[in-house]
Amino acid sequence: MAAKDIYNPNITKTMKVEEFKQIQNSSTTQIGYYLKETWLNKLKEIIKNQFEKPGETLPGFNLHVASKAEYEQSDLRRFLMQ
Repeated sequence: MAAKDIYNPNITKTMKVEEFKQIQNSSTTQIGYYLKETWLNKLKEIIKNQFEKPGETLPGFNLHVASKAEYEQSDLRRFLMQ
């Protein structure tokens, strides 16, 4: 994610301010979509895969806690809040 550009730095010609603004707005919209859809889903997948390894249960990182109170006290919550 750190390698992604928020704005479009590949401007190679002169242009009107409105055209520049539209290009930059499009770039920020695309990065926003990437963060909300692609990156977030990939992050969820990584977390699930690492904490749901067959035959392994990491204490405090149970993804299937039964109650909110149990989740509030878990290491998983503290990890996700980071």
